[in-house]
Amino acid sequence: WQATLMNNLAVMHHSRGEYEKAFQMLEDAINCAQRSGYVRAQALALSSLGDLLTDLREIERAEECYDQALIIASQLGYSFLVFYVSVAKARIARYGNRLGVAETLLRDLFVHLKQNTSAGDEALIRMEYGCLLLNSNKTVEAMEELAHAINLYEQDGRVLEVCAGRLWLAAARMATGETDEVALQLTELLTAAKSLKEPAPLYVVAAEVQHWLEKFNLPQKTFAPLGQLFTRADEFTKSIPSIRRNLRRISKSAFIS
Repeated sequence: WQATLMNNLAVMHHSRGEYEKAFQMLEDAINCAQRSGYVRAQALALSSLGDLLTDLREIERAEECYDQALIIASQLGYSFLVFYVSVAKARIARYGNRLGVAETLLRDLFVHLKQNTSAGDEALIRMEYGCLLLNSNKTVEAMEELAHAINLYEQDGRVLEVCAGRLWLAAARMATGETDEVALQLTELLTAAKSLKEPAPLYVVAAEVQHWLEKFNLPQKTFAPLGQLFTRADEFTKSIPSIRRNLRRISKSAFIS
């Protein structure tokens, strides 16, 4: 139970943007789980560490964590974690521009949805598939998937995920010049974001969206409503090298390069 508690606390620190605290707690959780033989908690902590390292674009290390978590979860028949980690692996494949790999992973997961579906599972995969379609320049299809994911997350009361989806959907509409729809999405996004107790994960998404939008020659006024959000995203992006250095300094393992 100690390893599970440490993982839960680490996830809380991660959501607050407290990467050093989260990292140390996850290392301790993994070591504790290994010593006690509680492999389920080990898989969860490895998955959480993969999420943290993905934020910091330590992609190779993140994938190693996800691979280890996936092996354990598969052996245990822990279907939720198998599904979650598979989506995470698709995400980092997309980050590495391995779009074919990402699509194969996601299409395999869509089969799972037909067999054993939940609103959370479906929203998770549709959000990632929408992002993949955007990166594949299939904007119309991407907007359909993102809108579907947002609707599912709204039904489930997942405010952070709704905000992330609306941010991606607004970006897609910016790229297609649908200015009226952009204004609507941004209004709903910023209204929902005010209720977030821990907005740090949204800054990570905003940094990714901002990077994606850079390839479009859009007028600066298009981004005006997102000024504060993108400012915080810039601050996060600039802080990544410093966070990485701190993690290397405090690490007791090989989880950070």
